Amino acid sequence: MPLRIILAVTGTFTTVLLSYFGVSSGLTGHVCNRTEERNFTRSVQLYRYCNYYRSCGFWGLSRCIRYRSCSSYGLTYEMRNVTVEYCCEGWSAGVNATNTSSCDIPVCTAGCGNNGECIAPDTCKCQPPYHGPTCNETYDPCQITRELAVGFERSTNNTNFTADPKCDSTLLRTWYKIGHSAIFHMPTTCPGSPACGTTGPVWVNTTNTTIPAGTMVSLEACVGSPDSCCESLLPVQIKNCTLFTVYYLSPTLACPQSYCFEVPPCLDCNRPVCPYGYRYDYKTISCKDIDECALENDGCRDTCINTHGSYYCECRDPGFTLSANRHTCRDINECAVNNGGCGDVCINTYGSYKCECNDAGFTLSADRHTCREIEWWEDTRLYPFGKNAGDNNTQDDLNRLDLSWINRRWRNYDDVCLRVKLLRAGFPFFNGRHYNVHICNNGVLQFKHEWKLRMPWRFGTRYWMNRYAQIAPFWGRSDATLFSRFSVNRNKTLVYYQVYEMNDGKPGTEAIIARATADVKHYTQIYKQPLTGD
Repeated sequence: MPLRIILAVTGTFTTVLLSYFGVSSGLTGHVCNRTEERNFTRSVQLYRYCNYYRSCGFWGLSRCIRYRSCSSYGLTYEMRNVTVEYCCEGWSAGVNATNTSSCDIPVCTAGCGNNGECIAPDTCKCQPPYHGPTCNETYDPCQITRELAVGFERSTNNTNFTADPKCDSTLLRTWYKIGHSAIFHMPTTCPGSPACGTTGPVWVNTTNTTIPAGTMVSLEACVGSPDSCCESLLPVQIKNCTLFTVYYLSPTLACPQSYCFEVPPCLDCNRPVCPYGYRYDYKTISCKDIDECALENDGCRDTCINTHGSYYCECRDPGFTLSANRHTCRDINECAVNNGGCGDVCINTYGSYKCECNDAGFTLSADRHTCREIEWWEDTRLYPFGKNAGDNNTQDDLNRLDLSWINRRWRNYDDVCLRVKLLRAGFPFFNGRHYNVHICNNGVLQFKHEWKLRMPWRFGTRYWMNRYAQIAPFWGRSDATLFSRFSVNRNKTLVYYQVYEMNDGKPGTEAIIARATADVKHYTQIYKQPLTGD
């Protein structure tokens, strides 16, 4: 029913009219609902005073202002909670569903292949000889040893409805041996409710109870309720193994729902009915625990833990947790909680996660979670250098030279730059071709001048510097204190160098030259405009 609200706000002579309409749906069948917050747009009528002029005064010679009521329309927005209907989990209304469709199509997530059909959520009815959760198994179920303990508690005569009725919603989807004779054990007429110790008895609506030896049949079992004998369906496969009968059972969809069985007495069956999870031992004449984990890990995808009368599954890897079916393991998204403890980027992986640093100048710390700045000696973006790369350094080479000729009155030993011969063809740079380079201990490369500049002059500030062909490695990393006026080693650092030439016989020469060529092309594109300012 539409809800109409009229809201009047006084003081500014404004009246707002709002109309609200609910969200409805015509879905039928297995329908669920949830509350959502949605944005509604409403038309608003605003009233205000408008002025106009009219004649007034003596003989109407003056103009006076008068006011009248006028209105306009606009839009307003409001968030409201609405009830939305949708098909419950495991059910669908089909690909062409509308708001009036019925949610009565079961959904089998893993499919039923070409050998079965989906008749209930994640429940396939298979065509013999195929069986299994997705109708793709063909092994002989008569070879199994799993036995479902049945007795009076599952009999149609058990009409006692207690506070703890029987329920098979956690029953493992597999084959079960029932009794000790090859007969049809499930009731074929509606047992009513309550029956079999529950209000949702499961029975088979069929008249064909004769199954030849070695034959497998597929039937549909009815799930009863206090209001209906067949409220929903479950698939049941039965095979006559000559000496006994096996049943392929699926877990029921809800509680309390349980399978009904009628097991007649026999000469060798004069024994107590063992509780679920136990089997009768003829040697000890007692009920012994069934080790469910000894039989195909009892459906556990990882670790099966046997307990008295039952079992449970575990996931050994800390990056996994049990799924809703309590048998399979699913990945834990560690990044969803506190970013996985990562200081920057958290990447979830299957069964684990890892941290990364988004900034190229940072790397992971020893704790593998926080980020720290990359030190210059471990920066993989730099070219290989140092003694391990076969480089020379200016300090060692200068120490081997005879510098006694330097006039110490005007020059210092640290002022001389190391002269290194270049390629045979020379090095074209700064409108000339150079056959030597002077490597200074402040990192500057000079092609003609053999004495280093003591002050770190800025290019363009001294006219005489325009005549020098030199390269200053402003992008290089070093210790800032080495360039301090108050440091003993100011204007001085350790410079490694090596000359590469194609076919020089050095390992890695081609790779170094190829990388340098690519870097030159890359940075030429970035800095193709002339540099200005600082």
